[in-house]
Amino acid sequence: MVISKSLRALKRRDETVAVLLENKQDSSETLLFERGAITALTHAEKTNIYKDYKEPVDSFGCLGVLNVNTKDSTLSYLVLVTGCTSIGRIFEVELCRVTQVTLVSLVTSTIHQPEQVTDIVKLLSSGTFFFSFPSNSIKFQLSSSAQYCYVNDNASSRHFLWNRALMVPLQQYGINHDQWLLRLMCGSVEVKTLYCGRHQAKVCLVSRFGCERAGTRFSVRGIDDNGHVASFVETEQVIVLQDKLTSFVQVRGSVPVFWEQTGLPGVGNHRVQLTRGFEFGQPAFERHIKWLISNYGQVLLVNLLGNKEAELMLSDEYTEHLKHSMYHDDVTMVSFDYNSQCRGGDKTKLSTVLLPRTNDFLEPFSYFAVEGDHMIRKQVGTIRMNCMDCMDRSNVVQTFYGLMVLQKQLLDYDLGSSTSIVSQFQDAFQSMWSCNGNNISLLYTGSAALSKKDRLKDGALSIQRSIQSSFFDSSKQEAIELLLWGGVLGDSVGHATRALLSPSDVFLPRAYRQDLSRRYMEYSEHVPIRICVGTWNVNGGKYTQSIAYKNQSMGSWLLDTPLSGVPDLRDSPPHIYAVGFEELVDLNASNIVNTSSSNRKYWGKELQKILCEGPHQYHMLTSHQLVGLCLFLFVQPQLVPYVRDVSVSTVKTGMSGKAGNKGAVGIRLLLHSSSLCFVCAHFAAHQSHVSERNNDFTDIWNKMSFPNSITLPSHQYVFWSGDLNYRIDLPIDKVKEAIVSQNWSLLQNVDQLLKSKYSGKAFQGFVEGELNFAPTYKYDSFSDDYDTSEKGRIPAWTDRIMWWHRNSYRSSTSPLPSKHVTIEQGAHPTDVSIVKDHMISSCNESCDPYWNSGGRLMFYGRSELKTSDHRPVVAVIDINVIKVDSLQRQLVARDVTLLLGPPDCTVVISGNVEWEDIQSELLQCGDIIFVRLLEEQLLVTFKDSKSVLAAISLNGLEVNGYIMDVQFRTKWPPTDSIAVTDDVPLNNMVSSKLENDSPIRSQHSSPSNSNYLTPEVVKSPYQSPAGSPVHSTEPSPYSSPMASPKLKRKELTSPTMKEDQVIIDQPTVAMRSSSSTQDLISKAPVTHPSRSASATGIGQPYNVHHQAHGVEQDGKLIISKPIRPSPMKLQVKGSAEQKLPAPKRPPPPRQSVGNQGKPPRPPLPTKNE
Repeated sequence: MVISKSLRALKRRDETVAVLLENKQDSSETLLFERGAITALTHAEKTNIYKDYKEPVDSFGCLGVLNVNTKDSTLSYLVLVTGCTSIGRIFEVELCRVTQVTLVSLVTSTIHQPEQVTDIVKLLSSGTFFFSFPSNSIKFQLSSSAQYCYVNDNASSRHFLWNRALMVPLQQYGINHDQWLLRLMCGSVEVKTLYCGRHQAKVCLVSRFGCERAGTRFSVRGIDDNGHVASFVETEQVIVLQDKLTSFVQVRGSVPVFWEQTGLPGVGNHRVQLTRGFEFGQPAFERHIKWLISNYGQVLLVNLLGNKEAELMLSDEYTEHLKHSMYHDDVTMVSFDYNSQCRGGDKTKLSTVLLPRTNDFLEPFSYFAVEGDHMIRKQVGTIRMNCMDCMDRSNVVQTFYGLMVLQKQLLDYDLGSSTSIVSQFQDAFQSMWSCNGNNISLLYTGSAALSKKDRLKDGALSIQRSIQSSFFDSSKQEAIELLLWGGVLGDSVGHATRALLSPSDVFLPRAYRQDLSRRYMEYSEHVPIRICVGTWNVNGGKYTQSIAYKNQSMGSWLLDTPLSGVPDLRDSPPHIYAVGFEELVDLNASNIVNTSSSNRKYWGKELQKILCEGPHQYHMLTSHQLVGLCLFLFVQPQLVPYVRDVSVSTVKTGMSGKAGNKGAVGIRLLLHSSSLCFVCAHFAAHQSHVSERNNDFTDIWNKMSFPNSITLPSHQYVFWSGDLNYRIDLPIDKVKEAIVSQNWSLLQNVDQLLKSKYSGKAFQGFVEGELNFAPTYKYDSFSDDYDTSEKGRIPAWTDRIMWWHRNSYRSSTSPLPSKHVTIEQGAHPTDVSIVKDHMISSCNESCDPYWNSGGRLMFYGRSELKTSDHRPVVAVIDINVIKVDSLQRQLVARDVTLLLGPPDCTVVISGNVEWEDIQSELLQCGDIIFVRLLEEQLLVTFKDSKSVLAAISLNGLEVNGYIMDVQFRTKWPPTDSIAVTDDVPLNNMVSSKLENDSPIRSQHSSPSNSNYLTPEVVKSPYQSPAGSPVHSTEPSPYSSPMASPKLKRKELTSPTMKEDQVIIDQPTVAMRSSSSTQDLISKAPVTHPSRSASATGIGQPYNVHHQAHGVEQDGKLIISKPIRPSPMKLQVKGSAEQKLPAPKRPPPPRQSVGNQGKPPRPPLPTKNE
């Protein structure tokens, strides 16, 4: 089969942009893209409007629709493959490399593309993406291994499907993506033809880059919370002879621990740092091993790291994780120091040292073989390889194992006895493995693989890699993330999705995710958490305990001092300690350029030792340093399973943002389903530099960012501590007098931070405790005397702790300077009660206990450690975090699905009615995209699915003496009859086969231990790409452990009725009530202001055709399948050749119609409408 440019896209430019996508080889169906909606047109419909479409773009195939979020709007593009080269053929499947893509805009007529879109075009046209044609071949395809394709009926593994996000828009509108879209794979493909006597054999080597944690060399390292690792590559060597195929799969991936490489990625400057405490990395490690076993069967881990400092640290961490793993008896690790054993390119020790230690595993692992439709043998295990970058060393050793298995593959063809044939196959695969290494290296680093033989050449390649990673990888990483995730994670809905919903929900429609997130209170509860925040400027960090004050330690600061305000602290200790230090190293030029981490490690060990001295234990979650700033997070062991999405960030504010002597360090995390961020900052010094300090705050608040476009305002809680350097605007004598008399209110009234806060210049919305302790700066070291030097610095509360709280996922209050708050020059609060009143109002317990309470300050004070010129400060704060009940979430998700309406957003209208008679009624339902006349029925497509539910309420409406029949175009609600009982274990409730993503599954693969009800129970139409279920069968790592695996439910309340409102934010529908499906829909506020339900009979004709939905029978909740009524055989007035009469009101936009005529498409409703 020769691939040709079979698809053609045509564009219409008038009041709106529309695109037709036609298959030149099959004209029976054409796709129309208009205003965000997608529909399939018949040949007759296309013919009627074809003349309006111009600017044809011919392509070899379509990858899908790319949505790009910008500051002003969302841009959508149809991604077409306009250039490709054939690299070979397996059976009748053409293997092609993508060389050029073209993006056709679906929303604008301008040619200009944003830079991020241009970067995606460069990425897709780089020659590292491939597809097979036809994409749905049952024998072979590039996006999944041969065994996976055979076992799973031609399904693509979502782990290697790089255009899965681009498929979502078509799936939402019920378009068969296999008919229209290619399946895109990223990696390397090599094909050769060999001759074995009279027969022709094809040999192929395919390396598939995983897309779960994809990225460039220094941007993405290690593992994530879901158990996915960076640099994961599945490599398959295939032999095809006549009708027989054999294949062998190996995998490679980054060391599955939390780590990164910091600093300038130059030659010899790869600073490796573990970013997560050991205990917090173990859950992710378990998920990774479980995923390997469930997908590949038995697993042999081959670790090629050496004995150098960085590699040894990673290797030891890897070994310890496996030692403490629940799978340590099932998985074996073999460590082989490749650089030491194979020095100078000598590979003999692969055979003499490595092979004897691993040979016992190769035989039982076997390989896959199929002849025709009959599977001869199955691969039941694989080798997982790793080195530092998973490139050069891993490729050499995988080549070695591949050639070993090759000999067994040839025996399956009775070719193993011929020396010349064996040599021919070995030479071919040796060449392909070498090209494979170069291709993977080019994709990952921008240069070819290192040879380990020519030092001069390897040095040049290393410099090339350094330049690539320093100047080009950041934009490439952004393009990869945009391609894989489509920008769905970078907005508030995406953040709520990650916090509240399942990890695989990110590809579901935005409206579904938004509505389910808004109703979080129906499936969550609050959990009290106690947090202790400490800050201390340690003046160079030379001493943790002085000889002069040997009885004082950091324990008196963090453990003893808060006891005076929190008597129950010993019995109810903090769950989290966030301890920040300033000037942990001297702020000299050498430390600013290259800061040593020795002080950070030393102080971290001392902190952990002190915190664990008592009966309560703490694990270090992570720490991060910016020159002298350092922040440590310690968490109690029982919270380890509920901590995820940990990331760090820094912002430099010294020397106009160029130096890190001033700035901030941030650590963020999700605890259960609440996002917490801890910031330790050091602001500009000197008495008069108030505006510089305010600017420092603004810069940090605006610039501090975390992965997935998460910023400080994205969090529910932000805890801010540090040496903020705000001073007291009084002469030193008066300040000291007030300190002696403890006249704190006098000092508070002239405190620069409070004045900046209440004048709207910084820290708006932040809550701070009352300053009823002496200023913490500046002391003579090892003394109780304030500064006695010639500078005579005025005592001040420079060291502060406060927190900010966002009320909900729906709103936030920015603490940035406000233009609406003005205070006259020199004015300031004259009564300390202003501060107190603000604190009380921010902590009002009568507010929503989930979000609005903001927390309760239990203690705020200073400690008397004297080893620095600052005194340390500590605060204890009680907050509530959200804990999701994943089972209850599924019940709410079922309700949200029903109330959203069908994803194709289309209704079918039958009856003897004229368009002008129903146009105004339909416009009140929502924004209409287009209207079509098909087989004497009107098909009306709305902009959103909720409008469809409003349109259904018109069913049974009498128009000019005729009854109008309005029905869903697709079956809705899409449920089968399923009984859900309180005594049925959750795993027994899944009624349909979930995606079997296990191409190489062993007999003893671990069963899934789902902690939540999958949407397959509800048969949700909102499916993730490639037909996979929207939730993985893997247990959610973010779900709270339930007391029982049995289903639980809470009673849900009915919605608040509001006229002319379709969006539902309130809790809806009691799931155990005996209401019908239409009752559920009719309870949505879809009433039209122009008539009452009683006058029009809303919902009545629809109800009689449906069985009860949600009926409780014999203690079981029955979800019934609706019985669809037969279409009403009523004629639309006018013959098929006539146009429908134009509306009397606004002029009609353009229509897409078949040969039945051209009914006008209604215009957009005005704001008044």
